[in-house]
Amino acid sequence: MKFLKTLFFIFLINFFYSQPCNGTESFTLTPPPPAAGYSPGTVVTVCYTMNGWNFSPAVAAEWLEGFSITLGAGWTNLTPGTPPSDCNETSADGQWIWSLTTTSLNTGNVAGPGWFYEYGNPAFWNNDAGDDWGDFGETCIWSFCFDVTVVNSCNPLDLTIAVTAGGDGNWGSFTNVSCTPNPFNIYNGNINPNPLPPLGPINHN
Repeated sequence: MKFLKTLFFIFLINFFYSQPCNGTESFTLTPPPPAAGYSPGTVVTVCYTMNGWNFSPAVAAEWLEGFSITLGAGWTNLTPGTPPSDCNETSADGQWIWSLTTTSLNTGNVAGPGWFYEYGNPAFWNNDAGDDWGDFGETCIWSFCFDVTVVNSCNPLDLTIAVTAGGDGNWGSFTNVSCTPNPFNIYNGNINPNPLPPLGPINHN
C-alpha cells in the first residue's frame, strides 16, 4: 500500500509540474496550401501567434524561453522576419534573438532554429539565450513570421512545419522544469512533384 501511495504521489508531481504551458496558438500560410501540396520553388510565408503563457503553479513557473521551428526535408531557405514582442512585465531588460541552435544551461536540451529570449542587463548579453531566463508575460501575445522555400525536387519530400514554445527550465537556465514543450503542427504535406498538367500529343504538322 505504501508503495502504491508513493507511485500516486510521483504521478501527481509529474502531472502538475510537467504540463504544456502554451497559450492559444494560431497561424496563417501565404499562399494557402493547394490540395495536392506545394510545388517546387514555392516561397511560403508562415505567421504564428501565441496568446498567453499558462505557467502554473506559480511557485515553480517557467517563463517563456522561445519558439523552436521544425521543418521537413522538403523546405529550404528559412528566413526570419521581425522578432516577437518583448512582453517582460518586470523591470528587467531583455531581447529576442534569432538562433540556429540554443543549448540549455539547466538541462542540456538543444532547441532551434527559432526565436529565443535573452534576459537581463544589456551589458551582459552574449547572444546566448540558453544561459539565462525567458520572457515574463502570462497574458501577452507573441507573433512572428518567417519565409521558407520548397526545394527543387522531383520527389515528394516531407513539408512538415511545426513551432514549439518552450520554457526557460527546459531551454534556459531556470532550475525548475514545469512546462513540457508541446509542438504546434502548422502544416503536414509533401512536395507536389507534378504541378503542371501532362502534355498532350505533340503534332509536328
